[in-house]
Amino acid sequence: MEQEIAHLIEALKQRMVTVSTKAELAKLEGEQQRLQQMLERSSPKTGQVADFVPDLVRRFKTVLEELATVTQHSIDKARGSLRDLMGAQIFCIPQQTELIAI
Repeated sequence: MEQEIAHLIEALKQRMVTVSTKAELAKLEGEQQRLQQMLERSSPKTGQVADFVPDLVRRFKTVLEELATVTQHSIDKARGSLRDLMGAQIFCIPQQTELIAI
């Protein structure tokens, strides 16, 4: 989209001004502004992830150390946190020596 806007601006600079060129430029600039606003509205979730991720390694190590004493409540709480971040349900299925999340 930015390239299309740049081409239209270049056309305007070369005095190839037409009603359709101006209309197309206005349309693309409006679309660019709309997409920028959508991006700005979605930014709060990225902040949540940034707050969660730095502490993730410490939390993971703590859980591993206490794996034998993990309660169903802890599992449900972890699933809730991941669901909030990922927006979907997560199921953990034990398979041989692994726990698989789907």
